Amino acid sequence: MNTRKGISAATLKWIALITMTVDHFAASGLYFQLAYGDGVDMLGDTGYMALRTIGRLAFPIYCFLLTEGFRHTRSRERYALRLGIFALISEMPFDLASSWTILDWNYQNVFFTLLFGLLTLMLAAPLYEKGEQRKAFFIVLGFALAAELLQTDYGFFGVAFIAAMYFLREREVEKYLIGGGLLMGAGSLELAAFPAFYLMHRYDGRQGRQSRAMRLLFYWYYPLHLLVFGLAARWIA
Repeated sequence: MNTRKGISAATLKWIALITMTVDHFAASGLYFQLAYGDGVDMLGDTGYMALRTIGRLAFPIYCFLLTEGFRHTRSRERYALRLGIFALISEMPFDLASSWTILDWNYQNVFFTLLFGLLTLMLAAPLYEKGEQRKAFFIVLGFALAAELLQTDYGFFGVAFIAAMYFLREREVEKYLIGGGLLMGAGSLELAAFPAFYLMHRYDGRQGRQSRAMRLLFYWYYPLHLLVFGLAARWIA
């Protein structure tokens, strides 16, 4: 934790939310309808890549905030339950926005990845802290493989990245080198996510202004904005 005044958790959440929205707009059917509908190229491939590049900041920030939540939440079990509920709530909007279908089991939303990451920490952290690093490693590996088999967003590398952000939290150089390598494993475009490490470094431990309504917004925003993008794309089509 940085002792100087830097960036609060609330600010990081807003940055992640905004860049996620930009990314999902580009990835959704709505973007392609606007860009290529009726043969009119309004945004094109250049615009698509620019928006997806901006969106790369969101995932590592959310993972970092998850590790902070794991450390400070009053109930890790309730935290996991919330993630599980919103993973289920978000699946149909996610599929609608990404593949124009009500249910597509070929690819699952990022709440599942975050849930697997949290469960990994819940089981592996106590072992790691008792010096049983090998057992902790296999728990991380098991959940990462499960995420890959279930084809959650970011899959294996997403869960492994969450584990790296937590277990290497006191070793900044290793955290960013290994974390960056894991992100790159998810795709070369993730190179654009590296500025997120600077934002994490500037985090000073403050929560910032976060009312209960705002905390609920950060959960509900994910399925709701995907639902809007998906329905708008089908309406334009």
